[in-house]
Amino acid sequence: MTTPEHQLYIAISSRVYESLFNQRAYQLIIQKFQIPLLIVNSEEIIKWTKLPNIVV
Repeated sequence: MTTPEHQLYIAISSRVYESLFNQRAYQLIIQKFQIPLLIVNSEEIIKWTKLPNIVV
């Protein structure tokens, strides 16, 4: 899915992070699976794109 020069992050709002991801269970999951997070503070979606169709 990713190459060494690219890393996939999960973007979540700061509100979600503060309410859910401060709980120990979520922290353990994030640590166990080494999930990188991008915490954002934004009220507006600027662009929403679909994945391109990839023929294998």
